[in-house]
Amino acid sequence: MQKVAHQHVDNTIADPDERVASGYFHILKSISKYITADISYANLEVPIARNLIRKSKYQDGKLVTIEKKIDPFILHDGEVYCGEFPYTFNAHPAFALAMKKVGWDIVSIANNHVLDRLSNGLDLTIKALKENKIDFVGAIPSSKIKEAQGDPFNIKPYVIKEVRGIKIAFFSIARFTNPHFYRMIPSDRYKQVYKFTKSFFYGRSNIPKLVKWIQHAKNEENADAVIVAPHWGLEYVNHTNFLQRVWGKQILEGGADIILGSHPHVIQPFEKHITSDNRETFIAYSLGDFVCGLKSFRLRAAYILYITLVKNEKGVFIKEIKYLPTISKLYFKDKTTIEDIKVIPVEKDEKAVEKLEYFRKILGYDNMLHA
Repeated sequence: MQKVAHQHVDNTIADPDERVASGYFHILKSISKYITADISYANLEVPIARNLIRKSKYQDGKLVTIEKKIDPFILHDGEVYCGEFPYTFNAHPAFALAMKKVGWDIVSIANNHVLDRLSNGLDLTIKALKENKIDFVGAIPSSKIKEAQGDPFNIKPYVIKEVRGIKIAFFSIARFTNPHFYRMIPSDRYKQVYKFTKSFFYGRSNIPKLVKWIQHAKNEENADAVIVAPHWGLEYVNHTNFLQRVWGKQILEGGADIILGSHPHVIQPFEKHITSDNRETFIAYSLGDFVCGLKSFRLRAAYILYITLVKNEKGVFIKEIKYLPTISKLYFKDKTTIEDIKVIPVEKDEKAVEKLEYFRKILGYDNMLHA
């Protein structure tokens, strides 16, 4: 994706960040008119940290990635903005500018890649989001490590956004963050990401802490609805697993109203859940990969989920759920070289019929929107 974006920048733009952003926007432009909600959410599964290469060092008692000053116009130089193994994703901070232009208001950064450029990479990601007025949930900056005292749940984990008289609290939580084998250090060394458990392999569940904050958002800050964005599940499979189903039910029973899942890289089912206190809630286990340059169709398939909330004297309710199937369409220079990527509605693809059948089998047809 980064190489394609670099190849399609608008060189007539004077501002270097605006110029880089134009390459990213080129990929997203075709789909931007469908990002139309009062509040638009996405999972941002990449650091957007200027000038951080993959090597690291200790600085002021903290392990940080090393800076390499480069011209901000250079989008992909093989060191700074690259995604090579092992686990070193990074994108130019101008991607946040492109996201804002498309229409996204809030992102989740609780995912396995958020610390690919370590703690200062997370800080620079947060800085870029703030500069572009995009809210975020899922992790704390290094400035709050001391206050958190080894547990990010000691810091308020949600953001409230209000629109049309409805207050919505957003949360985000991850299954794990990537281990840094080549750095020989533990993942999330400074405990900055909100996670389901203390460790990937063991540890007490953090669901009770999450539920406590959900109740705080509703009871103390009068949130009308709670949306939780979990990064969970098995990669590359269209079915849910046991932990997704157990954790999903616990989160909804704990007071959440909507769950928007990510991580599997493919779409997974969504469903309604009636809680024990008779609330009608909704869970989407995986929205798929919205932007992807891999060749497998399944990994490039995703959907925009439209959720309509209504408020009356009895409270806030989910009125309607609709989805628009999308695909990151690849354009090849030859059989192996990708020269362009554009995110489009699946209906606009030349093989739309068979691809829409894939969505129908997993998500059903009744809620499908047509471009």
